[in-house]
Amino acid sequence: MRGNMFKGLLCLVLLMCSCVNDDKFSTFYFLGDSIIGKWDIQVYFPVYTVYNDGLPGAGIDYIERCKGMYTDKNVVIMIGTNDMRMDLDEKTYAKRYVKAVNNLYARQIYVYAIMPRNYETDSPNINNKIEKVNQAIQEQFKIEKQEVHYLDIYNIMLKDGRMNMQYCYDGIHLNDYGYEILRNKLQQSLK
Repeated sequence: MRGNMFKGLLCLVLLMCSCVNDDKFSTFYFLGDSIIGKWDIQVYFPVYTVYNDGLPGAGIDYIERCKGMYTDKNVVIMIGTNDMRMDLDEKTYAKRYVKAVNNLYARQIYVYAIMPRNYETDSPNINNKIEKVNQAIQEQFKIEKQEVHYLDIYNIMLKDGRMNMQYCYDGIHLNDYGYEILRNKLQQSLK
């Protein structure tokens, strides 16, 4: 009798522990600009608990304002396209970017590369700038030994030096095909 009760209690404890651990690895907070904000993440990630904290028009200052708000949480970040319109130094921006991400104090961090653009008002060299900024961000994560899952989607989204219009509806904001690429890239990293 005592043996069966002990086994039953042990199974209950193991079940409770697996549920607690499952929550740690199945809940994700998505941070970013309108590309995140417009993403119906519940549809694309139905087996996870997901929260969309995307803010249209946001730049790196939004991530900086989130300092400490995601302590011990899993975060997925896509930010930077709105900042690319500004005159900025790639290395300075990369340091600011990595510092903002570090200051989230997140458990697991998944960072999407800044995507290329094909917006009608973009300067002709904006994608060269984005490519350099992405390289500087990756390098800065290595320098700071920050463990992130860097989701490099830049080249996947690129066609003839600009955002592939097959994946978006206006040169920046994604359609279902574009969001499918983002989902697949994150899913590969979660395995």
